[in-house]
Amino acid sequence: MPQTAIEARGLVMRYGDREVLHGIDLVVQQGMVLGFLGPNGAGKTTTIEILEGYRRRTAGHASVLGMDPATGGRELRERIGIVLQETTHNPDFTVRETVRRFAGYYRRPRPLEEVIGLVELQEAADRRVRVAEGTPADLAAAQHVTEIRFTLPADAVPGDLPRVSGAVLGGGREVEVSTKDPTGDLLALTSWAAGRGISLDGLSVARPSLEDIYLALTSDKEATA
Repeated sequence: MPQTAIEARGLVMRYGDREVLHGIDLVVQQGMVLGFLGPNGAGKTTTIEILEGYRRRTAGHASVLGMDPATGGRELRERIGIVLQETTHNPDFTVRETVRRFAGYYRRPRPLEEVIGLVELQEAADRRVRVAEGTPADLAAAQHVTEIRFTLPADAVPGDLPRVSGAVLGGGREVEVSTKDPTGDLLALTSWAAGRGISLDGLSVARPSLEDIYLALTSDKEATA
């Protein structure tokens, strides 16, 4: 029979005269996945903080893995896992240094190299931690790069193109210009084409995709820059 992992009976929490928990009853068996839902202000965070031992309840009974979270101390904390809603890491630490720091919270941690191997970060173990965040548009803007793509006519080659500030990539008739000055480079290219009476077929101007951004942020070249 499954054993009880979490139990709360008549859980009450007051902040001064304000009661935010009104006698919650909760039972979670081992192996269960439980979603704890409710509107803002319903007491979800307060309940979780009581069960993890961060906040002391006003009244009622609570048990996590057979221990009272109010008194379980380090023994309880070593057996529970918590993913915070917001957190950060020291950007000056390497992956190895970061794992070593968190391993220090435990009396008998798993071997450092074993943990790094379990998540397949051996090759990145000595790289510095560094947290990219934002909307897709924000991440693209942070790269300061725009891609101009087009196809040259049959009688032109990339060597015929005018000088542009960006890097000209690709071979044959398919051309890609990676630039930080899309307005200036686009003007130079279209003026050149108009002056020669030719068309830049499939002309497109776009910020890098999320995949492009990810590859740029995680590449060895970027990591060691």
